[in-house]
Amino acid sequence: MSKRRYHWTPEQLDRMADMVEAGIPRPRIAAAMDANVAAVEWQLLRLGVVGPRSGRVGKAGTDYVRGGRVVRRFTPEEDAQLLLLEAEGLGASEIGRRLGRAHHTVIGRLATLARHEQLDEEKRSGGQR
Repeated sequence: MSKRRYHWTPEQLDRMADMVEAGIPRPRIAAAMDANVAAVEWQLLRLGVVGPRSGRVGKAGTDYVRGGRVVRRFTPEEDAQLLLLEAEGLGASEIGRRLGRAHHTVIGRLATLARHEQLDEEKRSGGQR
């Protein structure tokens, strides 16, 4: 089974963001975009788009199984090291090598940490988005 490559236009990405912010579930967004849910979720993560129900999910550092594979959650210590290495100017591939993670995992985690920071800032400022 080959993977389909998506070539998103800025208008499509804006439409996805608008749909998320309106509270439309990701499977419905994917159907509307004629794409699979994973492709839509990756773009939303990459863009830092959050919906009205966004929040932190799961307990840091606890492993779980998804799709038959063990997923290692990042610990607070790994997050701190990740941010330090990024601040030093290292790229995702080098950070991944040092942390024993895939480069796309590093990219995704950096986007997640940025999203968490945004949500925390919104809470401190009274929930204004």
